[in-house]
Amino acid sequence: MGGPSGGESLPPRKAEIEKLVIGPLMVLGEMTTGGHYMEMVKIIKQATNKSYATIVSDLWKQEGVLGFYKGFLPWGMLQMVKGIPVLFIQAESNHRFKGMGLDNKTSETLAGFVGGVGQGVFLTPTQRLKTIVMTDPKYGGANAPKTVGQAMGSASKVIVDVVKNDGIGSLFKGLGPMMGKRGFDWGLRFYGISASTTWFKGNDPTYKLTTFEKMLTGVFGGAVSTLTMPFDSWVSNCQKANKAGDKKGAIDVAREMYRTGGSGAFVRGWLMRLCHASYHTIWMTTLGQYFFELWRKTAA
Repeated sequence: MGGPSGGESLPPRKAEIEKLVIGPLMVLGEMTTGGHYMEMVKIIKQATNKSYATIVSDLWKQEGVLGFYKGFLPWGMLQMVKGIPVLFIQAESNHRFKGMGLDNKTSETLAGFVGGVGQGVFLTPTQRLKTIVMTDPKYGGANAPKTVGQAMGSASKVIVDVVKNDGIGSLFKGLGPMMGKRGFDWGLRFYGISASTTWFKGNDPTYKLTTFEKMLTGVFGGAVSTLTMPFDSWVSNCQKANKAGDKKGAIDVAREMYRTGGSGAFVRGWLMRLCHASYHTIWMTTLGQYFFELWRKTAA
């Protein structure tokens, strides 16, 4: 399934601006139905190397039912912003890459990378603060906020503490690895989706995938994206709560990870990452495209 040859321009099309709204809503839906919890367990696993059973047990003992959404207000919810760039930028970049003559799979993969890099910039500050809340004991257990008002007050305290101890620039700690990780992550997701879609179509390019088959392409795309696991673990360790004044750079963190845990330190939490990546991709691509097409159809 190739694009136009020789850089032939594609027919005019309306920019898919609806995805600027659909993207954040898909992220919110995914996070509130289990995605936030899966990501939290993964982050704690990467930062502490505790067993999954211990992590789940500790969260229940310390937080009870509220542990399911630890760090969600406001940092997790604010991460809805990561849905703004990726679908819109990917769609627009994909259109332009195809206009340059790239085949479908290459175009979608490169466009996914561009969208992912954009997402990394949006995501880094809130991910940094959320990771601190998840890994620093002084923000959990008996100190964990029990109401929305307390959560907002706690949020203000976290920001003040981080800026006071490490400077405002520390909010972007791990930006380089995050941009790289998100770029390759989404590039691989869209490669996996495109490859599996081609497989389902077989020799019939006009074949329309069933809803279940579309979901399976999301699962496969999410699974392929776990190849960025070393980046993922690196980012979590760059952003976790450290002693005040600890200004280790990303390279120093990587060296420390290898020194203390060997190569295994870079693939901690892979199982939970696999589950979460597949679930997140279904929401963002399969359901996101469904609601986009529904929006366009309704507005027509």
